[in-house]
Amino acid sequence: MRHFYRILVLIFLLYLLCCISAATYVTETVDEELENRVRRNNDLQLLTSEPDKDVICCFDVDVRGWIALGFQHGDNKTICIYNERMEFQYGYVFSYNSDFGVFWDNGRIVIHYVRSDLGEVYDENGTLLEVYRIPNNAENAAHWDLVLHDSKRVVNACTYECCDDSFFQGLFNNGYSRLYVTDARGNRSLLYDAAKEGTNSAWRTVAWINGGLLFAGINTWAIITKAKQNRAGETTKES
Repeated sequence: MRHFYRILVLIFLLYLLCCISAATYVTETVDEELENRVRRNNDLQLLTSEPDKDVICCFDVDVRGWIALGFQHGDNKTICIYNERMEFQYGYVFSYNSDFGVFWDNGRIVIHYVRSDLGEVYDENGTLLEVYRIPNNAENAAHWDLVLHDSKRVVNACTYECCDDSFFQGLFNNGYSRLYVTDARGNRSLLYDAAKEGTNSAWRTVAWINGGLLFAGINTWAIITKAKQNRAGETTKES
């Protein structure tokens, strides 16, 4: 039994080490021309009121227990900032034509743009403070996995986890509908609940899939029918 507990402790320490290594990342400076272009094309706007609930696509938690939640609908992106009591503080809306991640850096928000490998640092007023590159390399592998793929964060002995409470939502949602926190004593609490919106999002995905299959089926039927008509016409001419 003692060996079993030692293994559990070892697994926990390894996980903690991964989290620590993921919190550090290597950046590269960008040239003045690129930074100026980023600033000219920046369309980020500050949110002062909380938008409707939505499916979470990315998130992060800082040492204060403040939470950043990211949402996306096509090119339209939103980030909402909550304090440790899940009270809305501020947020951002912006456009981007690919996936993104969000994470905290000394109380500031960093938006990680996947396609361009760029990180943009913002303060609570929506002011762009800094632009740098986060290269997708071996040194940053843990950071990329944490920010873009991991649904868990461990902060101050509390585990924050995004998840879906149904197989249907998990199968068809491009994100998570709920955020839970589990404290050091094992008490689990629901922090953010967008289950209704998650179900609606899943049904929209199913509708798009069915529509695509129907469209493909109709096109296939039309091609086959046309081919049969052409063969029938050729046969008639030969007769």
